[in-house]
Amino acid sequence: VPAVVIPYDSRRNFFARTVKDKLRLLQGNIESAFKYGLKKLIADPVLEPINLSGSTGTFQSLMAYHMFKQKGLQMPMMMGLCNVAELIDVDSIGVNVLLTMLAAEIGVSSILVVEESAKTLGSTTEAKIAAQMATLARERETPPKDLGLNLLILKDKRRVESKINLNDTTIIEAAEEVKEYPQDPIGFFTINVNHKDGKIEVLYRGRKGRILIKGKTASSIYREILERKLLSTLSHALYLGIELGKAEEALITGKSYVQEEGLFKPVRPIEISK
Repeated sequence: VPAVVIPYDSRRNFFARTVKDKLRLLQGNIESAFKYGLKKLIADPVLEPINLSGSTGTFQSLMAYHMFKQKGLQMPMMMGLCNVAELIDVDSIGVNVLLTMLAAEIGVSSILVVEESAKTLGSTTEAKIAAQMATLARERETPPKDLGLNLLILKDKRRVESKINLNDTTIIEAAEEVKEYPQDPIGFFTINVNHKDGKIEVLYRGRKGRILIKGKTASSIYREILERKLLSTLSHALYLGIELGKAEEALITGKSYVQEEGLFKPVRPIEISK
């Protein structure tokens, strides 16, 4: 079993942060490991989080990885991504892909990811696919695009729009205001997305009692509702279709689902006063 060596001095409880300290401590710890008879070693200079107020940070630690590789020790390196991914409020997929690609450029052999928080769930899959993309790009000697494999989840490389024939068509601009409709006399539904079980849960309450319907797709749940005749109005059916569609998207993307609220909100810059 290989041992991972990091730039840490246990006697002083000191973690190296600068490039110079990382390389010095890492080299010393590697020599100590060899003295104790450890033969299989993996070096990890430790990737630091983004630091915009000091001399240490992600860029500096990437330099430490690069400079260690330049020593030519023929020792595999490992890079943990969680220090960066967990400490920035950005979707993990972009962070994990970019860091994995940079690790591949440097010559890192293995990647460590941790799915500690909700925003980093799926990081293992993201990093694995990114590593596969890096491998394909290296073999083909091309940038990591048009590989037959990608991590475009919320955006597409090209927009595909369906053309609609509008000949002899009356065009109506739909009103944006919310209109209230009478409650369905048969009953109503409460919808929840259970990410742990990977299912959409729909609780019916009404004339036919209390019924919990579970499923992985909106269509499977909708069919069950129709077969059991748990709704009776067109407006309720349309409402339920919209909400179940949102719930399925939340299940796929890992987003939180709140009934009657949108999944995605536009992001806008703020005014920062100096």
